[in-house]
Amino acid sequence: MFGQTKPYNPHQEAVEKFVQENNVYGPKEPIRFNLRAYLQYVDEHHITNPDDIPEEIIAQFRTGEEKLA
Repeated sequence: MFGQTKPYNPHQEAVEKFVQENNVYGPKEPIRFNLRAYLQYVDEHHITNPDDIPEEIIAQFRTGEEKLA
């Protein structure tokens, strides 16, 4: 046999598939969500389950186009 062979790694296959399906090296889309304010709200109100936050409150943290929706 010529050259070095590498042992099979099932995790490497999953990583390669993810990189092919998602443009991880391209420009990123902004999340349009004020994550700092959201985390501060969660911390101040001692919320452990995000499902406990009403949609009206979450809408306050949206920015940009998603806020209009």
